[in-house]
Amino acid sequence: MLLTTQYLDEADRLCDSIVVVDHGLVIAEGTPDQLKSRVGGERLDVRIADPAQRDLALKTLGVVGKTAPHTKVGAVRVALRERRGAIARAVRQFDDVGVAIEDITIVSPTLDDVFLQLTGHGADEDQPGGEK
Repeated sequence: MLLTTQYLDEADRLCDSIVVVDHGLVIAEGTPDQLKSRVGGERLDVRIADPAQRDLALKTLGVVGKTAPHTKVGAVRVALRERRGAIARAVRQFDDVGVAIEDITIVSPTLDDVFLQLTGHGADEDQPGGEK
């Protein structure tokens, strides 16, 4: 069965194999997991209680990351080396240095992330009513 859709979460749930097409050109293909692994693995997003502790949080979060932590949209983020135990390790590290956290989440890449990285624009930006 062939499914064509601009709703990438729908493709992720329903398809065993995906071909990513941009402006009529095939730019990638594979299983949803194979495509998502192209943008990197899971990341840890942490919202800290006191924005003044951002630099300390960045330094502390490096313990669980495979890359340097960074901030985005009010969260401290880091790509994870390993998912298992990451939240517990991060919480212990933050507690040890006195950084209070409001929220901590492991985030997996989506097919929207894949499309954005491969093309430089969102899947709906070329659609009527989409962003330009």
